[in-house]
Amino acid sequence: MNIFSTPPPAARPLYRAGNHAALLIAITAPAPGPASIIDAAYMGPDSPGGVTPAFAKAVAEAKTKPMGSPDREAAYKAISKMAHDDPQHIIVCWSPLMVVARKGVVGIEKEAYLDAAAIPDIRTYGMVKN
Repeated sequence: MNIFSTPPPAARPLYRAGNHAALLIAITAPAPGPASIIDAAYMGPDSPGGVTPAFAKAVAEAKTKPMGSPDREAAYKAISKMAHDDPQHIIVCWSPLMVVARKGVVGIEKEAYLDAAAIPDIRTYGMVKN
């Protein structure tokens, strides 16, 4: 294997054009949640092998399920199993997100996606008066 360091703005276009066999990137999603993360990781141009028709159909159907419903949870569990059983790409490393805050910041412990997204969802954060 040859490893190349490429400036971030050029890395994805070079990979998408087929100039490199692999790409080490941090996949981020516009909003935390399985739909955004699956779209970013599997359905976009950074998944050059594409997905199977069955996988694409499962993703499309999962998006129609009501947010927070048992049907939606079951749909995304099924998609996760499909991704496991027939991987379209392989994650070789993971960089965990770490959040440091001063005394008085609350809600970080409720952060649902600290281990699943590269950006924090600060909607649960707050300050208490010291």
